[in-house]
Amino acid sequence: MPESTSPLLAIEGLGKIFTAGQQSIHAVQDVSLDIHRGEIVGIVGESGSGKTTFGRCVLRLTEPSQGRIEFDGVNLTHLEGAPMRNMRRRMQMIFQDPYASLNPRMTVERIIAEPLDIHQIGTVAERRARVGALLREVDLPLDSGSRYPHEFSGGQRQRIGIARALAVKPDLIVADEPVSALDVSIQAQVVNLLKDLQQRYHLTMLFISHDLNVVNFLCDRVLVMYLGRVMESGPARLISNRPAHPYTQALLSANPHLGSIKRQRITLSGDLPSPANPPSGCVFRTRCPYAQSRCAEEIPQLRQVAGENKQQVACHFFEQL
Repeated sequence: MPESTSPLLAIEGLGKIFTAGQQSIHAVQDVSLDIHRGEIVGIVGESGSGKTTFGRCVLRLTEPSQGRIEFDGVNLTHLEGAPMRNMRRRMQMIFQDPYASLNPRMTVERIIAEPLDIHQIGTVAERRARVGALLREVDLPLDSGSRYPHEFSGGQRQRIGIARALAVKPDLIVADEPVSALDVSIQAQVVNLLKDLQQRYHLTMLFISHDLNVVNFLCDRVLVMYLGRVMESGPARLISNRPAHPYTQALLSANPHLGSIKRQRITLSGDLPSPANPPSGCVFRTRCPYAQSRCAEEIPQLRQVAGENKQQVACHFFEQL
C-alpha cells in the first residue's frame, strides 16, 4: 500500500485521438489518476475500452493528444531526448502477448540483458550476474539464458518478459493484460509471481485487465473504463463488493465468483459502440438498462458515492439503482 502522500505518477485530463482518413477516434477521453509508491492500480474494461492505449500513453509509447503526465515531480508530457531516455529507465512495461513481445532470434540472456545494455548499466560480468539473479527471481532454471523463446511455454515466456521489465530496477511497471494470453492453470502462477515481486521490491504498478476477480486479488484500487472514459473508480475490494455503476455491475456478474456473494447475471444488449462515432451524453447509455433522456444530453461527471470518500461514479442516477 502507498506510504507517501505525494503520488509517484500524476495524470491529469489524459486523452488520445487517432485519425483515420476523415474520422477521429477518441480512444481515451479525459482520464485523471494518481498512483502512489508501492500501490497497484487496476484498469479494467471490455476490449476496445481504451485500457491498453491509456497504459501506452502513460509511458509515452503512444503520444497522448492532450493532458499532463507527471512522474516523480517531472512533467513528462513534452520531455524529449536524453532526459526522456533517463526517465524510461524508471518505467517499464510487461506486454500482453509473450509470443510477440520476445525477439525469436535472441537468447533469453540477451533479451533480459538488453535494457541493461541500452542504459549502459554495469559491466558485462555484472550484467550476466544480474540476468542469472532475475532468472531465479521468476523461477526459471539458470540454463534458460542460453535458450531461445520458442523453447519455452507461454507462461515461461511471460516470466522472461517480467524478468526483462525488472532488469533495470524500475519504479513503475505497466502490465498490459499479462495473463490474458495464458492458460487458466498458468494465470494464477503468474499473478502470484507479480504479487510476490511487487511486495518484495515495493513496486508501483498499473495493471491492465478485463478480469475483475484478478484485479480484486492483486490491486489496491481500480478504474473501470468504457469507450475511453472512466465509469467508476475506488478501492478494488469496495467496488468488487458494492459496484455502483451499471457497467461495473455487469462486468462483475460475468465473472465466476466463489465467495458468499451471489450475483444475478446481467446481460448487456448490443455491442460496444464505435469510438469513431460514440453516443452523445453518457457513452454507456445505448447498453444501459437504466438510461433516461438526460443520459443522451449530458456527459456524467465522476461523483463521490455517499459515505465512501474514495469511490466515484460517472452516472446520473446511480443513487437510484
